[in-house]
Amino acid sequence: MYGIMNTASRSANVSCNNVSSHTVTDTLITGICTSISYNTNVYCNNVDSTGFGFFFGGICLGTKFKGNAMWHHFNALRLNSVAVIDTQAHAGNTWNEKNIVMNGNWDAVNFNATIHYRFAEITVFSKSKFARNIFTANSYCESK
Repeated sequence: MYGIMNTASRSANVSCNNVSSHTVTDTLITGICTSISYNTNVYCNNVDSTGFGFFFGGICLGTKFKGNAMWHHFNALRLNSVAVIDTQAHAGNTWNEKNIVMNGNWDAVNFNATIHYRFAEITVFSKSKFARNIFTANSYCESK
């Protein structure tokens, strides 16, 4: 079940949405899913209490992922074993730091990499690259 599903699209904008569910343990529930889509802008979204906050599957070249807030999830950000979203410079994405402590799970996981780390332990994955910085104050979002 998806709050928002974007699949097989070109140049879609998924922005300014609030998606929430009732449990972090149900991994059949995904807040926002993007699959096999090109040049997609995923920005300024707020996801909370879903199994997977954001999910990327397949080749998603040209994806811009920025200004999103991830709260309580089994995995706040998840890339499947064939996901490619291009290099992502830090762009105001925020994680609720209590997510790791509360759930004992991964803030972000990239199954299209040789080694899987919690984002708190590594800043860049090897294939689908995603840099993460931690914010302690409010962040802002620039559209596109």
